[in-house]
Amino acid sequence: MIRYYFSDLQTVFDTHMQSQKDHRSSNSSEQPVNRNLELAWVTRLAKVENLLQSRLSNAKLMMGCTAQRKSMIAKTYLIATALIYAALAIWCSLQPNITSAKVGFSLEGDTGRSEFLTVYGGLEMGLALILLACVFRPEFTTAGVVGCVLIHGSLVAFRSVSLVLYPAVESLTWRLAIGEWVIFLAGLAILWMTRSGKG
Repeated sequence: MIRYYFSDLQTVFDTHMQSQKDHRSSNSSEQPVNRNLELAWVTRLAKVENLLQSRLSNAKLMMGCTAQRKSMIAKTYLIATALIYAALAIWCSLQPNITSAKVGFSLEGDTGRSEFLTVYGGLEMGLALILLACVFRPEFTTAGVVGCVLIHGSLVAFRSVSLVLYPAVESLTWRLAIGEWVIFLAGLAILWMTRSGKG
């Protein structure tokens, strides 16, 4: 595109110089066309064209690096969140009595144990695998971040209501609430960063 515009500009310049030549050749009292001046203009045009092309190439390279950096941040966020949920799933699966007691659950018989293992083990591990799948499929990375923000936005909303209604909770519940807020806000920041970069 730049070369196209400069070609037009040089064509206009050459046409102008040719008209000057014709005019001066028809008038014997005029001085001959200064060829050095014409060559100087052409050289300057070529230098400006090369400079602009170089700047454009550098800008494209910088944009590519910025997009790659943003993608890496999003993937790191998804991996970290996935590892947290995988660790929670393993912990809840291996020590259901301890983990259920920490969050105030009482496992009554095999029914309670089965439900706790399924939800706190299987569901959290499934969420971790979904987030990891979004990491290894670049076209799903942004969707993974959006999903993570929606899930933790819901967790934050319901957790906030529960803390207002039931303030006498254990310390683990407060730590879980803080973690949910951190994941939620970090996801929002990544989405804002990505959207601002597209604008």
